[in-house]
Amino acid sequence: MNKENSGVLFYHGLWRLACSGWLLAASLCFPVASVYAQTPEAPQAPQAPEAPQAPQTPETPQTPQPQVDQVGAKDSLNRGLAKYRNGDYGGAIADLTEAIRLDPSLASAYYNRGLARRQLGDDQGAIADYSDSIRLEATNADPYSSRALIYVEQKKYREAIDDYTKAIELNPKDATLYYSRGVAKNALPDQQGAVEDYTQAITLDPDYATAYINLGLSLTEQGDNSRAIGSFSQALRIDPNLVVAYENRGIARRQMGDFQGAIEDYNKAIELAPNNPSVYYNRALVYYRQGNKQAAIADYTQAISLDSRFARAYGNRGLVRYEMGSRDAALDDVRTAARLFSKLGQTDEYSKAVNLIRRIQQ
Repeated sequence: MNKENSGVLFYHGLWRLACSGWLLAASLCFPVASVYAQTPEAPQAPQAPEAPQAPQTPETPQTPQPQVDQVGAKDSLNRGLAKYRNGDYGGAIADLTEAIRLDPSLASAYYNRGLARRQLGDDQGAIADYSDSIRLEATNADPYSSRALIYVEQKKYREAIDDYTKAIELNPKDATLYYSRGVAKNALPDQQGAVEDYTQAITLDPDYATAYINLGLSLTEQGDNSRAIGSFSQALRIDPNLVVAYENRGIARRQMGDFQGAIEDYNKAIELAPNNPSVYYNRALVYYRQGNKQAAIADYTQAISLDSRFARAYGNRGLVRYEMGSRDAALDDVRTAARLFSKLGQTDEYSKAVNLIRRIQQ
């Protein structure tokens, strides 16, 4: 067997936040939002109560309705908002619940109680409150976008897209809504839809660096590396210290065969964030392509020293060591990779590692 050709066995395409590929698979695993950044949910200002009206005498007897104390409800709402701002989310929920008891039609109390429940990890309670706020006041974009954010985290991407779309209809000039919908579309995956939404976000906010980064990621996944490089460069124009932009521009440059440009980008990323293991991993991929296997091993080793559970770095280092004739060291690395893949439940990656172990043992 020609060991020099064994590297192609593990050649895969790009891998994004899920980090699903290894050996010569460009790493897009980094903190952007990270895949997404979301504007923090802020409590709404309390709504002014409607002026009380004189009661009308019903023509026929009716079932008594609960009394509405709008003044008391407003006071409870304001107390709840103050407690929310101070980080007392339990106290905020208690006061907002009292506001709802006094005025069940107070949409902002439901919404802000949802925000407080979200802070305490009660996502289902938050969704229920956002839904009640929408039922009472369907013209406010905030409950839709807040509910969509939870749906994204729950991987209910179509529901999230529906909510973001409704929020955009209500607030079409908000760049963050297009950006967030792009994140959800990317996860489907609908790369073209994501590209369109990121582009619209940038049109509305030309200095939206995170939108340029995610646009670049989607373009890279579509194979449009030239435009991706331009998008990452725009992000760096806005913020020249964005490590993720250097790293991913390096990936796009590598895929276009610009190995020197890729290494320059990785060097800059390492200068800014010397403890980021994925940058060393990606630079090792380029060194390997250049035939500089010693440098590749050194970078894989550095990635492993920064992240002892970096299974792909072990697997790739093992393969390079195998190609260089270090059979025992290669076996140790690939066995470690297999063990880590097994613990992570990554069955496909585990199978690849097991197959490589068998090849090394032949």
